[in-house]
Amino acid sequence: MEDAAYVPMPEGLIVRGEALDALASRSPWLFSRIILVMLSLTVLDLAAIFVITVQPAPKSLVLGEVLASEIVMHQALARAEQAIGHAKQSALGAREMTMKAEDDADQRITSLRQAMKTRKMLNDRIDGDLEARLN
Repeated sequence: MEDAAYVPMPEGLIVRGEALDALASRSPWLFSRIILVMLSLTVLDLAAIFVITVQPAPKSLVLGEVLASEIVMHQALARAEQAIGHAKQSALGAREMTMKAEDDADQRITSLRQAMKTRKMLNDRIDGDLEARLN
């Protein structure tokens, strides 16, 4: 059975950090060195950020982005051209159907006119024959 009043002793990184704090509080030289190390690490991090933001991007990266955007643009143009081609094909198909319907209508009208001419010619013959018989 464990004792309820038992508190385990801290160990590892926590103990080392506390020991370093205790040493630094007693030694101004060590405290100043710790501050200098922290400041130099901060300056290094800020310098890296400054270099990254100020330095121009490498040409290969810029060219890659330009080429990627041109590829996307050409793909969009190709899709648009393909849509235009499909629209032209459907318009041509509709035009062919219209022309075929007009040709069919023209043939029907021509055959009707021919039939009307034949009918008139036959009616004129019949009328002529009737007049000749009646006179």
